[in-house]
Amino acid sequence: MATTIMVQLSVDLRHQSVGLDRFLAAQRLDIQQRHEQLFNENSLEKIRQWNTLKDGYELSDNKGVAQKFIFEEELAAYKKLRYESKPAKLLEAVFKGITTYHQIHPSFGEKVFFEFPLENPHSEPINCTLEFDDTALRPVFDEEEWKFFKAVNKLTTPMERNMMRQTSEQIELYLQPRDVIFVPFVYDAFYFPSDHFNTYSTKVVFRRWDTKEPLSILDLHIHRRSFLLQHAVTFICETSGNWEKQLVLPPMTRDRRVFSCRCSDPSVRLTLRSATLQQIVGFTTYSGDTNDRKTFLLLMYSDHYQTRLMATWKVTILPFFNVDVRSIVGQTTRLHLLVHRRR
Repeated sequence: MATTIMVQLSVDLRHQSVGLDRFLAAQRLDIQQRHEQLFNENSLEKIRQWNTLKDGYELSDNKGVAQKFIFEEELAAYKKLRYESKPAKLLEAVFKGITTYHQIHPSFGEKVFFEFPLENPHSEPINCTLEFDDTALRPVFDEEEWKFFKAVNKLTTPMERNMMRQTSEQIELYLQPRDVIFVPFVYDAFYFPSDHFNTYSTKVVFRRWDTKEPLSILDLHIHRRSFLLQHAVTFICETSGNWEKQLVLPPMTRDRRVFSCRCSDPSVRLTLRSATLQQIVGFTTYSGDTNDRKTFLLLMYSDHYQTRLMATWKVTILPFFNVDVRSIVGQTTRLHLLVHRRR
């Protein structure tokens, strides 16, 4: 008996959800029509006439009639505003009902994996599109990468093949009737926007492909943490030339190996190779003029997907002028040295 009641309640809730979608569509159309009615030329002309009437009306003639007239006009305006704000408030409440709040706390260079449960409340299969505009956030398409992130985060949610399809214009998802899928996402704090503070938010909207109605909204809040610097290295090189350097990595914590690395400066090319028990990182870049100090971060990971950050190093390159002086011991030699400085 209890099972029958729960099933009936679930069916009623789904029917209410479908009916609510239709009601919201009608309310949005009604709001648009009322907006056009309020801000057309006739409405503006009535507002001008009303202002002219108020300016030319003398309250000293009959204060009782004037006060009653103004009170009725203000009451009518209040009722109209109150009536027109109801659909907007209802829409706001409904959008809040389909919005899921999620927050993450990455540091620079880290990758955060999470899954978003997307439900199809309809009794028919639907296609929906995925919309977002943050370059640091991306859905996971590769199944092997998805399995790796699930194993690292110890998630036991089901996996579905060919769940998403990416075209040149959009990303599409397919949902069975009454189905719930778990959409995988990765946020890469390596691409944290420089024009944002340490905290900002971004949204991912799932829309129906046919009606463009929002099915669900992910409200993601990112709180960036300060990264921990393990080591700092300074190199000196000649100015205005190609600079190449190889650095032997010391033993890591727990004798772990570095499988991948990346640099915060896109103009620096990195190479990683193993020589017996040692690992060597190679740097290749262009050195600027004197006082053109170049500083970047070297990020080292213990996996190929660059999700488990092992160490963060700070590397500084100082260009200088190479001056060769030939002289005889015991004699005074004068040499003009030109040093360029940045103004």
